[in-house]
Amino acid sequence: MITRLLTVLFLSVGPWFSLAGAAPSASPKEVTTESIQIVSPTTSSIPTVEQSAVVSGRRRTAVSGWTQVSYTASGARQSNRPIAFNDHPNELLLQQNWLRIDCPTQKDRDRPDVGFRSDWILPGSDYRYVQARGLFNDQECDTGVDPISFHLDLFFPKIGQGTQILIGRFPSIQGTETIDAPGNRLCTHSYIASYGASYTHTGILANTTLSKETAIQLGLATGSDIFLCPGTRATFMGSLRIGPEDLKNTGLISLLLGPGQYDLEHEKTNINVVDALYARQISRRLSLNFEAIYGYQDDVPDLKDTHWSGFAAYANYQLSEKLSCCTRIEAFDDQSGYMSGSIGVHQEVTTGLCYRPGKRLQTRIEVRYDRCPESAPYEGRSELLTATTDVLFFW
Repeated sequence: MITRLLTVLFLSVGPWFSLAGAAPSASPKEVTTESIQIVSPTTSSIPTVEQSAVVSGRRRTAVSGWTQVSYTASGARQSNRPIAFNDHPNELLLQQNWLRIDCPTQKDRDRPDVGFRSDWILPGSDYRYVQARGLFNDQECDTGVDPISFHLDLFFPKIGQGTQILIGRFPSIQGTETIDAPGNRLCTHSYIASYGASYTHTGILANTTLSKETAIQLGLATGSDIFLCPGTRATFMGSLRIGPEDLKNTGLISLLLGPGQYDLEHEKTNINVVDALYARQISRRLSLNFEAIYGYQDDVPDLKDTHWSGFAAYANYQLSEKLSCCTRIEAFDDQSGYMSGSIGVHQEVTTGLCYRPGKRLQTRIEVRYDRCPESAPYEGRSELLTATTDVLFFW
């Protein structure tokens, strides 16, 4: 185990020293998975690199992306599960080779505008968790392809203080962590992000800014993680943000409401979830973020009614322009074991560093401790210690 931890440290620290003299990065800005998303409290200050663009009048279509490679040193031999995404112990993973084609709407004029976005995992191991039923489901490999989002983007400046509408497939509006790797300060995901809610929806979603400190989202989807195929169910989603977008003192509550009942005919999950976020900027360098979630589903075979809940706290500290650290503390109670595959309260503490020496490279390193005494899910053990590093190359 010590040898594996040293391997992670070597892989992580090496790029830090070799690139210490790289040119400073561009001015940091918030990155969101979707242009209308109410900004995630733990979103890292990392701009994506636009590799090329086609300019036609005032419209600009940008092609960009990144490649993420990770390594997780672990005491497990076969699998780190129920830790998701980084579930392969002691081996290199190509998690994301991400392609983004983005034509954003023009929000600085007084007439409606039309744009679009398309995001692909092309390929990557993360596809295994984010797939939607009815879309590229015939893949049976560790590294595959998934069109994570593709949607039409409409903007109406005179509805409220601006309304943006997505039509297509887009990431869930719930949760503080994002699917795209640059959107998170830590390498691994929380149990809440992995099992607490949906990953994506297909449907229509409107985001309306009511004032500088208030915004709402309302939408209708085909269900949770399902495209256009048998088993779709009308599902409402909505959120309310109170507080400024700069997250100095901001709260957000979101709701996913559908049948809330397992579809036995199509063997399809239909979950109902409420999620609450709070972000507090303590100082110029320090911010705190909190998330609480509750979900349920009725009539699950052999389990009847299922319930799950969780709480996570994040402390983010900006050490310098290029270096930040983050600590996450979490407890996720999967009462029946239906969501995560193991019964009990899953506890984890993760702390790590994120280093961005320039526009085209980012590296992170973290140490994580997991514990679940009720069911001992880590290959028959109740606890697991892992160390993960990843490198992202932007293009």
